[in-house]
Amino acid sequence: MKSTDDLGTDYEQYLAEKLTAEGKAVERHKSKDAQLAHGDLRVDGSDVEVKLDQQFHVHGNLFVEVEERRRREGRWTPSGIFAASSATWYWIGDYCHGWLFLRRRLRDVENQRIIEIKKQTSRGWLMRASLRERPVYLGDSTTERSEFIDAGHVAWLAQGLYRIRRESMNDEELLKALFGDDYSDEAPGLLRRAQVAAEKDAELRGNQ
Repeated sequence: MKSTDDLGTDYEQYLAEKLTAEGKAVERHKSKDAQLAHGDLRVDGSDVEVKLDQQFHVHGNLFVEVEERRRREGRWTPSGIFAASSATWYWIGDYCHGWLFLRRRLRDVENQRIIEIKKQTSRGWLMRASLRERPVYLGDSTTERSEFIDAGHVAWLAQGLYRIRRESMNDEELLKALFGDDYSDEAPGLLRRAQVAAEKDAELRGNQ
């Protein structure tokens, strides 16, 4: 039977391959030092912490990790959304579902009951459906692969804009947060399309 670390590594590889196939620029941080410093993946210039939730298909809730230890008698250290890495984003899911969150927004969620998994090596809180479900409406249809990839980028970015909608960030700060400091010439156009999509989505939903 594979260890939890091995299962997590397999999932990171799967996610990297899937995102690459969708047209995203993906780099894996393979060494332990790189993961501690930057998270598990770099996607389109932004660092991402990745967590495999093996129990989501059983209970329907996401487990948001805040602390971990190597063995039951070990010392607890910050992890997941509180990991010391510079990762901006937090991806959590399994092989059928996945969600992307801004890490600092998850750190701001209050009044969550902290629980411990049965192995007693991880602590965190359960995210209910009301907190995580937020599909973005996109009115445009796509026929070409490049159009589909662009639409995927826009949807992904619009989700991110919704997560940080209460932050006071100008376009330059958004570009660096979403694409990295050395963002491409295409980034401003993608950001603007995502902003329009997010605005239309808010109108359709009545700014809920």
